[in-house]
Amino acid sequence: MFHFPNAEWTALQAEAMEIPIVQVEVSGPREKESEELERSIPVLKAVFRLDSLISGVIASSYQRQRLVDMCKRNGLKLITPVWKKNPMQLIEEMLKAGFDIRFVGVSALGLGEEWLGRRLDRETLKELYRLSSKHGIHLAGEGGEYETFVCESPLFKRRIEITDAAKSWSHDSGIFFIKKARLVERDVS
Repeated sequence: MFHFPNAEWTALQAEAMEIPIVQVEVSGPREKESEELERSIPVLKAVFRLDSLISGVIASSYQRQRLVDMCKRNGLKLITPVWKKNPMQLIEEMLKAGFDIRFVGVSALGLGEEWLGRRLDRETLKELYRLSSKHGIHLAGEGGEYETFVCESPLFKRRIEITDAAKSWSHDSGIFFIKKARLVERDVS
């Protein structure tokens, strides 16, 4: 249900955006992880005076429905700004806006170890499109075919520089583990 590779580094992303972050640890079993997240909502709702939850879900009805139900039970509105958005258009918009997106997990035909740590750019997007057509993977990785980490975004006041990382590969999938990263000033050229 949730993104997991390098989730601990979302704190650095929050710092880059200068917003608070609360991380909720979940154990991982399919239905249990939603329940564990939901248990934290009343406290978060009270502390941050929340009235809504925002999700980047694009195509997974499974994920979206769990969030819809969770929000209903907790009196929150669910906002899904990229729901059912064309994945090619979505990625192109992010690239045009200046996002620096890195592949940190791959698990699909055509996505080998060389994709780990790779930057998502226009050339990479062309390759993804070809692989999507050939192997049926979701262009935006919505089926778990790949996971990403954002190092730069228009929302960031500073960018993230990965200074140390390691790849782990097993059979037909792998993870790019960020070991060290830091915030640096954005390039304003």
